[in-house]
Amino acid sequence: MRYALPSVLKGCFNDIEVNLGDCIQTIASQRLLRKHLNYKDEFVYLERDHGELKTCKGLRGLNVVTNGWYFQEAEWSFTNSDNKFTITGLHIHRTSRSDPSHLNGKFKDRNVEIGCRDIATYRYLRENGFKNAYFSGCMSLTLEKRVKVLGDNVYLVDVSKNEVSNFKFGKRKVIEYNNCIRINGRTWDEMMKIAEDRYNEIRDYASLVITRRLHVYMPCLAMGIPVIYAGPMERRTEIVNRVVESNIDKVKQLVTKCFLNAVVGVDDINLKNELINTVYGVNLE
Repeated sequence: MRYALPSVLKGCFNDIEVNLGDCIQTIASQRLLRKHLNYKDEFVYLERDHGELKTCKGLRGLNVVTNGWYFQEAEWSFTNSDNKFTITGLHIHRTSRSDPSHLNGKFKDRNVEIGCRDIATYRYLRENGFKNAYFSGCMSLTLEKRVKVLGDNVYLVDVSKNEVSNFKFGKRKVIEYNNCIRINGRTWDEMMKIAEDRYNEIRDYASLVITRRLHVYMPCLAMGIPVIYAGPMERRTEIVNRVVESNIDKVKQLVTKCFLNAVVGVDDINLKNELINTVYGVNLE
């Protein structure tokens, strides 16, 4: 069986820029599949928002491992009968949750297993008849801890120096990055390479990261990098405080196990319950 993963070269609302957070989620999935399932073939990439998840490019026998942010307006569905869908790390935006009818036709049926990135998506799906929805966490929480630090840089990701003028960085080098970059004719492989290089640089050289981006914050947390979240706190980002208050190493282990179980079709209710209880202090409904 070959594995397919989502690509986002044509965003739902923005065909000019790509959020590197989408890339890092796919990279995290790749690493887990290669490490734990010994997958050596090339991955198939399916554009997330513009119909390729529906058609799977006419291919058969794929295990389509999905993750990411899904909008009501986008042309996505997990209904292709020629392929298996492993749905994990799914977030449905709050504007899309106002009209549950948009879920019709997006899934094969309401018995499908759906791993949700956050408790808001989990509860929304449960309330609308998806009784096998569960909290899976985000793939970026599975990135391995760094083993050595080569530098002493401060990285500001989508945060300006003016916004953190009260911080004292001393003689440390301060580097500003924007996590959304222009496509400029690049392929998805090229975008993935940019994302991987960026995150590897931060892994190796950061002594502190300050960011508004959830998918910068959580990878840093997973890799053991000191990080401050400077973005808005809402239902979507509630997981920030929850993961910090939890045992991050335990959360990483549980998210990894839940992901691998979903990929190979193992349903471990106790494991799922332990994950949601560890992060949110509640049990599966």
